[in-house]
Amino acid sequence: MFKLESSPYRSLGGMGPHKKRAGEYLNFLILTSYLNLYFIMNVNYTNIKVGELGVFDLVLPKIFIRGPQKGPKVVLIATQHGNETTSIAILQQLLSRLKTINLTRGEITILPVANPLGLLFNSRREPLDGEDLNRLAPGNFSNNLAARQAAGIFQEVKTADLVIDLHNFNRLAPFMGVVAKGFGPIPKKTYDALKVIQPDCIWEIDITRADDKGQLGALDLVLTQMKIPSFALETKPLSICSRPDLTRIVNSLLKLLVWEKIISLKISTNQKKTIPIFNCRNLYSDFGGLFIPTISPIKVVKANEVLGTITNVNSLKKIFLKNLTTDTLLTINNSGFVRAGSKLASFGTKIKEI
Repeated sequence: MFKLESSPYRSLGGMGPHKKRAGEYLNFLILTSYLNLYFIMNVNYTNIKVGELGVFDLVLPKIFIRGPQKGPKVVLIATQHGNETTSIAILQQLLSRLKTINLTRGEITILPVANPLGLLFNSRREPLDGEDLNRLAPGNFSNNLAARQAAGIFQEVKTADLVIDLHNFNRLAPFMGVVAKGFGPIPKKTYDALKVIQPDCIWEIDITRADDKGQLGALDLVLTQMKIPSFALETKPLSICSRPDLTRIVNSLLKLLVWEKIISLKISTNQKKTIPIFNCRNLYSDFGGLFIPTISPIKVVKANEVLGTITNVNSLKKIFLKNLTTDTLLTINNSGFVRAGSKLASFGTKIKEI
């Protein structure tokens, strides 16, 4: 692949054994640098065809990088929900870093836009069929367009050794891991990987709980039932996600790839703190008006403590919204208009820690 006949150090070969060895060593360094450059820059761009829309084909962009040796395949997914764009910013920064790092083995696959039409129309759901892609796993190539997109995603992840599905809340939120279990255990590797990632907390979805039954068909749940390690990462909306917030998540993903021995980078993968794991319940508004939160995640909120205020837009009277029980506040709406039935906040009941 690489020819070194033109190396300026070939002339050292006839100048004594020491200089000959020095020339051979310098040629070796040049060859190594060429190989490193090849493996660093070998970023591949392709797509997964989902279906024909008449005027154009709907495809899912796919980016992948392979190391020189066989190893684990890690898949990162963004924008299953088309209005959650923090994940694109995270993966852009991650890929930029990966282009300068030597891959040692395995494969990194990135699906940067899992819901292209949802992204185009700023829609959580697939807008043509109105369905949530992350409730349709494993999908179906013979069904409607949303199911075909879910099948295209699943086709890529079913051969993975680890799957990370990136999302963001539309509320104030910490950096959160999300795991899902059905009627079997969560793979140990899922929790081991999250120990490396070090999110602020973990939300454990348990499909046997009434509060979590709406998660049926979630990609992570289906993969867990197949014993494929997987989890989601949640954070803030991009509009309020700071540069340090993004950098923290990117660095955590780099740590994970070091832990998998896919990349070589001087970075510690040791767990620095325990991570609380919560079951989650949601709080919905009984009123409509302008909501302004008075506290931020992640914090223990006592019973009768004020969470925020809602101002009626007709009378301009202010209502103080109070918590009913003592729980940990995980997410809460940012300031803005709400209606009766709007999701205002989510609370966690701690079940364990890792």
